[in-house]
Amino acid sequence: MPALEPVLLGEAKHFAYFQAIRLLRRIVRERRGDAVGGPAAPMPIHTRPNLALSFPDTDVERIDKAEDGGYRVIANFFGLYGVSSPLPTFYTEDLIDEASKGRHAARSFLDVLHRVLYPLLFDAWLKYRLSLRIVEDHDAAALRPLYALAGVDVRTARDAGLHEHALLRHVGLLSQRPRSAAGLRALLADVLAPSTVDIEQCVPQWLPIPVDQRTRVGANAHRLGVDARVGERMRDDGGRLRIVLGDVPGPLFRELMPCGDAFRRLRFLARLYLTLPFVVDVEVRVRTRDAGPARCGGDAWSRVGLDAWLGGPSAKHATSPEFRLPTSPFDQARPHHAG
Repeated sequence: MPALEPVLLGEAKHFAYFQAIRLLRRIVRERRGDAVGGPAAPMPIHTRPNLALSFPDTDVERIDKAEDGGYRVIANFFGLYGVSSPLPTFYTEDLIDEASKGRHAARSFLDVLHRVLYPLLFDAWLKYRLSLRIVEDHDAAALRPLYALAGVDVRTARDAGLHEHALLRHVGLLSQRPRSAAGLRALLADVLAPSTVDIEQCVPQWLPIPVDQRTRVGANAHRLGVDARVGERMRDDGGRLRIVLGDVPGPLFRELMPCGDAFRRLRFLARLYLTLPFVVDVEVRVRTRDAGPARCGGDAWSRVGLDAWLGGPSAKHATSPEFRLPTSPFDQARPHHAG
């Protein structure tokens, strides 16, 4: 950025006004070493109109460096004097006559107003350019509308171990309706890399029929072929899915076990993305070379049904523990066997 200052000072007419102010603000921040996310200090950048009545061909007439290290931008628009002034022309003519006599009291008085008007103009231009506010100004308030579109609570995301910016690139996915398996796969694959992610839909399950809704002879008036069922349970193919994580390295595998950091991220993302009360099973396929047998006094705990093996993990199921993911705040994760 220091190499940019001579260009701005020497070729100011080649820059649009708002671009010039952006670059000057960046130069000032880097020079002062402003802390990211810290309180915003006043910018030593002041704009005043060009004292002339000739028709301008650029937004910026010139940029001067002030004695205090700040900058003075001479603009060709939006002033109380000059060619674009809303005031009668004789005001500008009087100021030109005053300047020719070496006086500047009236112009300095109007410039007091310009010190407020031009920053307001820049703030109005910047207000809805969220990318600039986030990347250049580190404005945390600009993140709130984006998180609101995604339905994300920043504090909850932090508690789940996610960086506050990790979900910004997925706002488009999170704002779509209806939700899809492809969207869930893309979301998880980004956060749980380098493992592969697959979503198995319509996994069958058997659900108990409430006692008062079961078919009984002479009761409930069930109709054959419509709502009459034999037995105490029924098959459901639309309320359960399975998340299959493949090629999981050993360290990530241990974090994906219940109470691990990756498990908390997985649970948060599943709750965030799934808007329907699905039953979610998670199958974790750890790399065979990273799945060792249980050892007394080993460096890592071995949990029965999850990551405890009594021999070499030669069988496929030996390296693919499966557990049910709690999608409700009141549920607890537990090992689960397919069926």
